[in-house]
Amino acid sequence: SIGSPGGTTTSAKVDRLHEQEKIRIATWNVTTLNQAGKVHNVIQEMTRMGIDILGICEMRWPGTGSINIQEHQIYYSGTDNDRHEKGVGVIVTKNMARCVTNFIPVSDRVMLLQMNARPVNINIVQVYAPTADKDDEEIFELYQSINEVLSKLKKEDITVVMGDFNAKLGAGQTSEYIGPFGLGERNQRGDELEIFAETHDLVALNTWFKQPPRKLYTWRSPMDKPGKIVRNQIDYNIMVNKRY
Repeated sequence: SIGSPGGTTTSAKVDRLHEQEKIRIATWNVTTLNQAGKVHNVIQEMTRMGIDILGICEMRWPGTGSINIQEHQIYYSGTDNDRHEKGVGVIVTKNMARCVTNFIPVSDRVMLLQMNARPVNINIVQVYAPTADKDDEEIFELYQSINEVLSKLKKEDITVVMGDFNAKLGAGQTSEYIGPFGLGERNQRGDELEIFAETHDLVALNTWFKQPPRKLYTWRSPMDKPGKIVRNQIDYNIMVNKRY
């Protein structure tokens, strides 16, 4: 089985998403949901923006599980030592929750949510990568765990790998998997992310849409201020099978 502790979450009656249904998917590094009212704020934003499936990074909920809040189902995968750090999650509307067939909490950095859909099923892999100051061993272990998850999924399914990869792909197209509309300069983690994308035939969607620079950055330093801009595009939030 994938991951530890692993698990399956199914309802008594699983619905199926149809191809004509439009689904809005997003991901967000919230820094923490371990504060009073935070999760309600996130759900409020989901509703305001019409988001059906929202991936969460740095959830900081220990343990693993699923809980219903405000007609949204929250699946989370955190630490196994009760420490409020790292953690990933996926929040879905009640309509989306009816289509969930499987939830596997792999680690405090990776989880898998599977959904029944037509003509093919949907896999959501939520990722929170180590920051650039962490040892290379940590990023190696992360990609190993994602590779293990992906190796067990059906090739014909739609697979979405999303989250905060803490990598900079930079501006300019370097392959058929990375589009021309990135931001800034590439770093080593960006090279590793591109290799991962090529290995699994995934495209980094947010590099394929032209936007003004102010809409490209996904991270802003606490030191950012007028006259001293410290911003980067490090999430690369949604990657999907190239053929889709």
